[in-house]
Amino acid sequence: MRHSVGTRLIGSLLLGAAITMLVGGIAMFALVRANNSANAVLDIHMEEMNLSELLTANLAGARRYEKEFFLFSEMSNPAKQEEYRVKLEDAWSALIQNAESLRSLPPGSELREHADELARLVVQSRQELTVVENLMLAGSSYGEVQPQYQEYRSTVHKLEEFTTHMSQHVREILTERQEALIQTQTTLGNLVIATVAVAVVLALLLGMTLTRSITRPISRLSKITKKIAAGDLTQRVQMASRDELGELAASFNQMTEKLQKSTSEIQEKNQELEAMNEELRVSNEELQATGEELREHRDQLEELVQERTAQLITSNEQLTADITERQRTEETLRESEERYRLLFNVSNDAMFVHGITSEGLPRKFIAVNDVACQKLGYTREELLQLSATDITPPEGNAAAPAVIEELFAEKRLLFEAVHIAKDGKRIPAEISSHLFELNGQTTVLSIARDITGRKQAEEREKRLQQELNLASRLASIGEMAAGVAHEINNPLTSVIGFSQLLMSGDIPDDMREDLEVINREAQRVARIVAGLLTFARQRQPEREYVDINDIVLRTVALRCYQMEVNNIQVITGLAPDLSQTMADGNQLQQVFLNIILNAEREMTAAHNGGKLLVKTEKIDGSIRVSFSDDGPGISEKHMDRIFDPSSPPER
Repeated sequence: MRHSVGTRLIGSLLLGAAITMLVGGIAMFALVRANNSANAVLDIHMEEMNLSELLTANLAGARRYEKEFFLFSEMSNPAKQEEYRVKLEDAWSALIQNAESLRSLPPGSELREHADELARLVVQSRQELTVVENLMLAGSSYGEVQPQYQEYRSTVHKLEEFTTHMSQHVREILTERQEALIQTQTTLGNLVIATVAVAVVLALLLGMTLTRSITRPISRLSKITKKIAAGDLTQRVQMASRDELGELAASFNQMTEKLQKSTSEIQEKNQELEAMNEELRVSNEELQATGEELREHRDQLEELVQERTAQLITSNEQLTADITERQRTEETLRESEERYRLLFNVSNDAMFVHGITSEGLPRKFIAVNDVACQKLGYTREELLQLSATDITPPEGNAAAPAVIEELFAEKRLLFEAVHIAKDGKRIPAEISSHLFELNGQTTVLSIARDITGRKQAEEREKRLQQELNLASRLASIGEMAAGVAHEINNPLTSVIGFSQLLMSGDIPDDMREDLEVINREAQRVARIVAGLLTFARQRQPEREYVDINDIVLRTVALRCYQMEVNNIQVITGLAPDLSQTMADGNQLQQVFLNIILNAEREMTAAHNGGKLLVKTEKIDGSIRVSFSDDGPGISEKHMDRIFDPSSPPER
């Protein structure tokens, strides 16, 4: 097949360019492939590092909850003990999940090879901790569970050493992989530059070889031409190629043969040779220009490779910095949330956080603390499904719009309200509400202080004032009774005196009996009046030796007639061997009289009569006075107030 010189020249140039592009493309493909593989390996090691650091953080959290659990166990605080036991359970569950996650890493992962050992240590630590918790919850002291606790501490220490070693090992491998990636990228970049340079050199050598294959025959032909021009017409050009040069040689030989025939033909052939030389010169210049263009392309390719390598290094450094900053931010966020949760839950007052609807009504609670749940009797999940209107009685909800309107005007508000617990109990509270912005929404923080004690104190003060007023009125009545008793004493003295005077004379027996009745009853009235005077007389408390039986009899005598009218039978069982004791007889008489009055009132109201048993006895060196009746008794709800002086008598 015949090929022209121009065709071979163009083909060689195209082949050189194709080789250069193919080699450069292969080198770039190898560079990208190696970079992707290195990045994939780097991603695996980054995932390993994240898992190891998460495992270390969860283990540290479990140790912190463990310390709180044992601290509150020693402080005998069951609520906090249970709270941190639940947190400890969650932390160890997270550790077990972390250990299981290591098994899902790709084959060849450093952590996957140690996943079984890590899972074994985590499960063993959890089981030993469960033994210690059960012993503590069963009432064992901290000293009694020391052997089991030391076994648990030993296993946890191994687990901590294991996780620390794994984290350091993974971090070292990650650093080595990153350095290897940078070294590989640099090496591949240099390899690409070297490959492109070799391709350019090969193209230049190919061009020079092609040029030489053309210029050598022409040079030989030129020498022969000079010899012929010098007059040696016997010279012939020997050339076996079938291209233009071969034809030129054949034509030259024919020209030499015909040189003698025509000088003009020789001149024409010389002109053709000069034209061909010009074409060759132009072709040579074009070849040199092509070589210069290839060198420029090589320089541009080198610059692109260096720029891309620098970008990859910068991106890698930025990625490392971003990962470090993200981890630091997450740790700061966790610490901030822990501080907020601790401050929110250690408050002694109930705390509620809720939003406000467009109609000015409270939304469902966003957050509540432990005290709020304890006071109202709800779980946290139940309370978060309610709003402030759900724990407020209807009369309080009617005033809610006005309260919220005032809160918006003042930004903070202090007021009193009543909360309804889950069991229906009404809890008076002093509420301090504040407005603030949360995620762009107007939010209310309310701190509710239980003022049940203060309200009860106010109620007791009110009742005491009423009792004071009553005592003042009773004192006035006593003074009046004393005055009346003095007035009665005068005619009684006359009745008793004249009846005795009449009985001393000579009178019939039937009249004497009547006078004895008059005298006896008048004497009884005198004793009652004397008791009234003694009871009504105001004096300072004074302790002296008294006869308990005598005080009981005198007190019963004061109400004997009225109880007979009310169909109440009084039965006394007084111990005869009671010795005198040191006491205030007047105050004892008031106490006994109050008890008798209460019994009399309740029996009369219950069944218009009854039995009252008054008994004295000596027990272990003490004197006991008992009053019992067949009335309805004291209700259970009033049993805890029987010694309260402000309690109403009917209780």
